[in-house]
Amino acid sequence: MLEKVYQSEFVIISVDDSKSFTMMTWTKETFDLEDHIYRKEVLNWIEALKKYQPRYVLDDARLFSMPIAPETQEWAAQVNNENKIETIEKYAIVMPKDYISNLSTDQNIEEVIIHQVEKTTAAIQQFDVMDTAMNWLGMDMA
Repeated sequence: MLEKVYQSEFVIISVDDSKSFTMMTWTKETFDLEDHIYRKEVLNWIEALKKYQPRYVLDDARLFSMPIAPETQEWAAQVNNENKIETIEKYAIVMPKDYISNLSTDQNIEEVIIHQVEKTTAAIQQFDVMDTAMNWLGMDMA
C-alpha cells in the first residue's frame, strides 16, 4: 500500500516498501514552480530514493508544466549522476501532456543519460499513459 512520505505544493512522494516501489507525482501547481524550488524538489526526491532504496520507480510528470532551463537540466543530470541509486531496476516516467513541458522533460532525461559516468543497470522508459507505465513496472493499479 502506498504511503505518502513527503508532500509540498508541487510534488508528492509515496512509497510501498512491500513492493520496493517509490513514486513521485508532480502537481498542477508546477506552472508556478521557480527554478530554485524545482532544484529543492529534485534533492528531496533523491533523498527519498536513497532512504527507501526502491527497485521500481515511477515519476508521474503528467501535470508537470514548468519549462526546465538548460542549465537546470545539466544540474539535475550531475546531481542524479553523483547520487546514483544502485537498487533501481526500472525507472518509469509518465510524460507531461503539455508540449513544452514534454520537450523540456525529454531533454532533462537525455541530459541525465549523457552525464552518466557509468552506465546504469536500471532500465529507463518513458510513457504517455499511467497504466502502461505501471504494467511495465510490474505494479497493479489496485
